[in-house]
Amino acid sequence: MDSTQLGTRLRALRQERGKTLDEVAATTGVSRSFLSLVENGRSDITTGRLIELVRYYGVSITDLVPEEGFSDLSPTDDVLVARAVERQHIESRSEGMDVALLLPTTGRSLMLAQIDFAPGAHMSEPAHHAGEEIVHVLAGAVAIALDGGEPIKLNAGDSISYAAATPHAYENIAEGPSRALVIVTPPSY
Repeated sequence: MDSTQLGTRLRALRQERGKTLDEVAATTGVSRSFLSLVENGRSDITTGRLIELVRYYGVSITDLVPEEGFSDLSPTDDVLVARAVERQHIESRSEGMDVALLLPTTGRSLMLAQIDFAPGAHMSEPAHHAGEEIVHVLAGAVAIALDGGEPIKLNAGDSISYAAATPHAYENIAEGPSRALVIVTPPSY
């Protein structure tokens, strides 16, 4: 999903809720001018700010992407198949991160995502949300700072679990790209 599509969806959420840019800015701490730029597809948004907005609107990040990408959905089946070629992405170019949503969260008790980190990628500000978060590093090396503390370094094959309400930020500490699998339960952003 490009920044124009994401901005359009964020503007639609704001308008559906009858909120002004000033009201959203006052509650989320994201400036009015920046919100306007994002809604008009003229600026990238960081992961932390996006999490703040979806929490404010009371939706999941997966609600921002069309579920028609997941073609094997069946409302009556307990089985869900999500094809790699239909994967939905939310990219933060400014942070060097691409979040691929591996499954829709509708009716599910968790959110499953894959994050690809470019060399030098890092979150601009910490994120926090409800639930538990599990991170498993698939390739490269990622450091996770919890509540502003000393970053915990994870190499490929390492995992960490923490209360997602704890402010947390990711950083790619490998020379090249890194990849991590992230599970959030319940889906809270």
